[in-house]
Amino acid sequence: MDDLSFLDQGSERDQVDATLKVVLAGGHVCHLSDRINTFMFVESCPLLYIAFEDCPHGRLQASIEATSTTAVISLLRYCYTRTYFHADPEFDPISLLPDVETYKIAEDFDVDKLRRMAQGSLSCKMEMAMYQHVPPQDLFDTIRFVYRHYTSLKVGKDHWLISTFLSYCISVFAQYDLEHDPDFRKLVDELPKFRQDLCLENMRREFGDECASNIIQLSHATLGDQSSILPTVLESRNLPQDMSDSISDTPIEPQDTTPVSGMQGREELTRGTEDDTHDQPGEENMVNSIIGLPASSLPCRPARTQLRTIFDTEADSSDDDHGFTLVYRPKAHFADSPEDPMSSPEVIATPVFDMLAVSGTPYPDDDDEWEMLE
Repeated sequence: MDDLSFLDQGSERDQVDATLKVVLAGGHVCHLSDRINTFMFVESCPLLYIAFEDCPHGRLQASIEATSTTAVISLLRYCYTRTYFHADPEFDPISLLPDVETYKIAEDFDVDKLRRMAQGSLSCKMEMAMYQHVPPQDLFDTIRFVYRHYTSLKVGKDHWLISTFLSYCISVFAQYDLEHDPDFRKLVDELPKFRQDLCLENMRREFGDECASNIIQLSHATLGDQSSILPTVLESRNLPQDMSDSISDTPIEPQDTTPVSGMQGREELTRGTEDDTHDQPGEENMVNSIIGLPASSLPCRPARTQLRTIFDTEADSSDDDHGFTLVYRPKAHFADSPEDPMSSPEVIATPVFDMLAVSGTPYPDDDDEWEMLE
C-alpha cells in the first residue's frame, strides 16, 4: 500500500519535480519524495497544490502534517490515479487503521470523493471481519485513533465513526470473548469515555444483546479497581494554590472533652471575663469580655425545673395498733397555659356606651314604648 510507483505516471509533462515532506505526530519529519508533480493536484486537491512553495534551492517544496505516511500516500495515489487501494482479503489480513487515517486526511484536505471511498472500504472490511474468529489486528489501535481525533467539541458526540465501532464491539463482544481479552481490558482502562459510550450504546439497544450484562459488569469491575485506591497525605500537594494557602501548617490541638458541670462552667466564664476586664477599662472591657465568651469552655445553662407530681408529694402514715394505713394525696396543681385566651391579661372587656345619653336624646316613657310596639 506504500508503493510509490504510481508517481511515474506524471513524469510525461514538463514540470520541475517538487519535494514533499510529512510532519508526523511528535514533530518527526519524514522525507517522502523528490519527484512530485504539482499539476496533479490542481483539480483533485487544490489545498495540497497551494501548499507547495519555492525553497532556497530553486525547487518547490511542501511540508504537511499527517497522522502517518500511509495516509499521505493514499492521498497522492488518488490524485494521480483517481482510485483507492483495496487489499485482497484472501491473502492480506484485514486492517482498519489505514482506512480511518485516509478518511481523516481526506477531511483535512477537503477531498470528498476520497473520503467516501475510505468510508465504503472501512464498512466492507468491518463486515468481513465479523465472520472471523479473531478481531482485526489493529482494532484497538483504530479505536484509540478514533477517540483521539473525533471526540472534541468541534466534532461532536454523534460522529458515525464512534457509533460504528461501538456497534461493532457490542456485536462481536461474545464472539471474540473481549471480556477476557487483556488488550481490550487495557483499552477500556485507557479510555473511560469508550467504556461509558459502550454502556450508553447498550442502553440504546435496550439490552437486547447477549453481552449486555457482561458490558455492565466490565464497567463495574473497572470502577471497583479504581475505588479501592485510598488517598494519601501527599495528595494534598496536588491541590490548587488557593486551597493550599488556606490550609494552616500549625497542628490543631485536641480539645478537652471532659464534661463540665454548671458551676464549673460559670466559674470559668467569670474568671475569663475578669481577666479581660483587667486589661482595658470601660466599654472596651465589656466588648472584649463579650467577644471572649465563645472561647470559654461551656456556657451556663440553668437546670430545668419540673413540677411536682402526686407521687412526689405522697405522705404515708400508718398505725400498727389499729391495722390501717393513711395515704395523703393532695390535689395536683397545674400551671395555666399561656396559650389559654381566658387567662391572658391582655384580654380586656369592651366598655358599654349609652348612645341616648351621649347624644342627649330623652328616654321614652313606658306608655309611649307600648304604643310604638302596638
